[in-house]
Amino acid sequence: MIQYSAISRLAVVVTGVIFLSYKLRPSDSQSGTGVDSLGSTTLGLIGCVSFVLGAACSAAAGYVSMWVAARSNIRVASAARRSY
Repeated sequence: MIQYSAISRLAVVVTGVIFLSYKLRPSDSQSGTGVDSLGSTTLGLIGCVSFVLGAACSAAAGYVSMWVAARSNIRVASAARRSY
């Protein structure tokens, strides 16, 4: 669990950088269509939420895969005690 706390602190910093990169970018106010019509704050929030959701899904996948690997290794070690 120490790894997840260290990664979460780094993810908070990266989330802030993502938000600021959208917030501080120059906007083209001449065109009323496309991505620029959403506004830089909205785009920053969408980018941050997407990043956090992806990081949470990645953490969950890593936790589940390590749990499954540990359980299967326990079964293999138990079976190896009885026979080759």
